[in-house]
Amino acid sequence: MKLIKLLFFVFSFFVVTSCVESTITQIDTDLIRYIAVAYNRGHNLSLEEISNLISEISYDDDVLINYMYFVGKINLEELLQQRKEPSIYDERIVSYLKSTLSENGSSELLIIDHFDENIPVEDPEDFLNPEARVNDSLSERVYELIKYDYFSKAMFYQWYKKFYDEELSESQIRKFAEFLVKIAEGYSSLTVKKISQVDSEFFLQEVDLGFVPTELVLAIAYEESRFFPASFRSEISDDIYAISLGLTHILLDADSLDISSQYSDIGDGNKQYWTFELLALHYFEGFSGEDLLQIRSAFLFARTYLSLIKCKIELELCKQ
Repeated sequence: MKLIKLLFFVFSFFVVTSCVESTITQIDTDLIRYIAVAYNRGHNLSLEEISNLISEISYDDDVLINYMYFVGKINLEELLQQRKEPSIYDERIVSYLKSTLSENGSSELLIIDHFDENIPVEDPEDFLNPEARVNDSLSERVYELIKYDYFSKAMFYQWYKKFYDEELSESQIRKFAEFLVKIAEGYSSLTVKKISQVDSEFFLQEVDLGFVPTELVLAIAYEESRFFPASFRSEISDDIYAISLGLTHILLDADSLDISSQYSDIGDGNKQYWTFELLALHYFEGFSGEDLLQIRSAFLFARTYLSLIKCKIELELCKQ
């Protein structure tokens, strides 16, 4: 415990003495741990609570390992030695999500065609759908990771086969990986503005989505979904009260999905404000929970949330 407190002090001293924006290409590994825990366990946690959780859970370790791979610090073999596989929950939700997917004919590859819809906005400038940006080296790392997962029949493969009968070739996997990275990189150029009048220290008036590196966004997405866009995890008490949905597993109230009207044990009729509902309230009007299945929406919500978390943590460390 003393070692943890010492590390926390050293990290705090580093941030206090710099108090400058971190580069969008690489950030301090301790800061990544703090951001990862807050993303996983909630943005309302204090620094002390986050510090305690870092010593208790493995989520921050996993995200950090993923991040080190995406920035090229470790290779695929080193990443795979550290990895654990999550579980799939509730076939009813799988069936429901499959029923919501529609083809728009934009791609011959269904795993792109089903998940490449634009953000549903009426803004004439369509600013929530920025142009894709190519990053060949990062695309290659994502491709190698998905290819390994698919052909070793790991979690990406297991999710994929719940939705599709057709097999994927290496060239199709490469096309999908390139698409993921292009969209993820595109959102690094975006700034979103608050639309609600609700006062909040956390939900800022303006959020620069380039405040977090794309490698960290991908590290979170890989940890949560293994890069399958319709992945989910059910949060269960007596019933399913919330669902972490999509590429980046944004947490939403189960009542925010239409499936809640079909089953008495999915949702409770009392809609709560989880991550999705809060971000939609403050920044993104007109979204439905099902929109999180789309790759653009998943990256938009995750980059916004991660940028807000990073800003909060850095400011609080600077105050100490």
